[in-house]
Amino acid sequence: MPVWIIALAVIGAIAIAVVLLGGRRDRTSYEEIKPKGTVCRVVTLVHGTWPRLPFNLLTEIDWYRTEAPLCKTLYGDGQNTLIHRFGWSGSNTISARLAAASILHAELTKLLQKHPAAKHFLVIHSHGASVVFSALRDPSVAKQISGIVFLSVPFLRVSERSWVGAQLSQESNPLQWFVLIGGALLIWTTFYWLVTSDLGFDSIDSWLARTLPLWLKLVVIVINGLVILILILALFVWVFVLPFRPSFITRRLRKLYQQAISYVAAIEAPAIERARVLIVRPVADEASSALSIFQVLSRFGGYLDSLSTKVIFPLYLLSVVLWLLESRLGIDAGRLFLWSTGIIWVAILASQLLRTFSALPFGVSLSLFTPFLDISVEAAPPGTWTIRQLSPGIMGGLLHSSTHDDPSVVEEVRQWLADLESPGTRC
Repeated sequence: MPVWIIALAVIGAIAIAVVLLGGRRDRTSYEEIKPKGTVCRVVTLVHGTWPRLPFNLLTEIDWYRTEAPLCKTLYGDGQNTLIHRFGWSGSNTISARLAAASILHAELTKLLQKHPAAKHFLVIHSHGASVVFSALRDPSVAKQISGIVFLSVPFLRVSERSWVGAQLSQESNPLQWFVLIGGALLIWTTFYWLVTSDLGFDSIDSWLARTLPLWLKLVVIVINGLVILILILALFVWVFVLPFRPSFITRRLRKLYQQAISYVAAIEAPAIERARVLIVRPVADEASSALSIFQVLSRFGGYLDSLSTKVIFPLYLLSVVLWLLESRLGIDAGRLFLWSTGIIWVAILASQLLRTFSALPFGVSLSLFTPFLDISVEAAPPGTWTIRQLSPGIMGGLLHSSTHDDPSVVEEVRQWLADLESPGTRC
């Protein structure tokens, strides 16, 4: 049997399995675990991304079970604690998290109004923090939360890339012309070379050069001259004639940038009192390790950007000039032009692919804005915090996904919540 048939069969089987698993019914119980007596404490649980694992391999969220260690311990004797199990799609998109945050905000508001005398706490796992952060943007809700527990949460840190503030914040913006002229020149000269030359190799001719008729090649050459002339005139107008005014490109870039900032502002940690926060982290958290790898890739993309702007692009411009003048100067600039063109395209694509790929764990939507933003993951938000670092080897299996089942974590959370409750407020 041909290999390609086997490959198609395997791909088809995987696709069918993904569809079947993705359609599995969620059997998690999201009903409140109500106390037998007066509600004096409300604990809201918020899960993270893919709580039933990718492709919904599990039929329920394990730590939401009534008999799960965390739920069982927090519920205690069942007299005064209400456990509210918040459910959302768990999709790895910004829109899903913002939609979940809106629902969570409404549910928290309802709980606060229904139980005004009770202490309200949040226990959050992983990327559920993004949902909570967005919901707590409302100060009227945030100030009534007595304590927040973060379990294996990656805290997102976002900053502007170096070129953004200097270019998009000013009315006079030469970047728009640089993008137009440099981009058009790069694309056109690449196409022109493919059509009219042998790619600089002695033994391999361009497929286009072999197949296009002579008259079409002549048309391309004429158009090439006109394009270069227009680009030179545009460069002259940019430098000597036009005042720098925001163009469509600048306005569009600013709109995308503002959209990126609004996304980030919605999911970054708001101002929270240190005394009301407990951060629990396992040693060798596999999710954090993976995010660190993505962080390194993003940083490497930044080095590629720096190399492109400082070395590769000037080399490319030099090769274009030499290529246009090679007949008069009596030199062969073809190979220099070919290699500089290829390297700059590879650098541009590699940089953006690395940045986009490194942002995928935070959502596909956010990864689209990596030209504007540098994204990193930290163990805690800026400031001074109480962090409970688990001992090595204290848990088995996937550490990130089992933090909430560790006996020491469960006891730590129970004791921490109890310490926040003054004796006079307990029923």
